[in-house]
Amino acid sequence: MENTMKKKEMLMKKVLAFVLVLVMTMGIIPASTVHAKIDGYRFKYNGVTITMGSKAKKFINAAGTPKSTSKSSSCSYDGYDITRKYSDFILYTYTNSKSSGAAEYVSGITFLTKNVTVKGYGIKIGSKEKKVKKKLGNQTPVYGIYTYTKGQTKLQIEVKNKKVKNIRYLKI
Repeated sequence: MENTMKKKEMLMKKVLAFVLVLVMTMGIIPASTVHAKIDGYRFKYNGVTITMGSKAKKFINAAGTPKSTSKSSSCSYDGYDITRKYSDFILYTYTNSKSSGAAEYVSGITFLTKNVTVKGYGIKIGSKEKKVKKKLGNQTPVYGIYTYTKGQTKLQIEVKNKKVKNIRYLKI
């Protein structure tokens, strides 16, 4: 009897998993609401590493008090877009809900100073264009901006006079 119950329970779990995959594939639950481990270019600050689309809470806590914060209704999600400006970078997040305490997810980062780097590549504001090409690949920039894509991240590096002037991470 106990063996039959275990088989039924296992079958129910398989059916539930199948239905969930089917529902997501049909678009009934938008893929943007499902957050698994996300790959892409990484950003590390105060010992915490994030990627675009990852949960932001641990990173926000590690980053400390921002110089300024703004929050507005999102035009992409049924939630909010939140911007936190720190000394070295700007962090952009979003929520999928307007309920209090809704989880925030990383949608972008813009570098403000040479004190932060692209994790694993050592590229920062002021780096030489030659280093960008060597570390990330030789592309043809569009209007001085090199764009690299990895996972759910678009990494944009703006170069002027052969030096990096701006770095942005964007969620795809």
